[in-house]
Amino acid sequence: MSSTRNNESHIEETTSNGVTTPQGIMEDECVLYYQPKTDVLTGKVVGVEALTRWNSPELGIVSPLEFIPIVERCRLIPQLTR
Repeated sequence: MSSTRNNESHIEETTSNGVTTPQGIMEDECVLYYQPKTDVLTGKVVGVEALTRWNSPELGIVSPLEFIPIVERCRLIPQLTR
């Protein structure tokens, strides 16, 4: 079993104990980080990419690889990307 699958299972187990990804989204526990996109030839910044992380009070920073599948199953992507 992969590490991501183990972590997702842990999140889902934790979810059943009251720590839910949907609740985290509704309570603004998601944190947005901006990563610059640079032109490899000039080194100039040509844009930015927005990256989200779930900052769970119980689990700490949770990678999107771990919580996005749950958000998708719950059909909450629109709330996450608002």
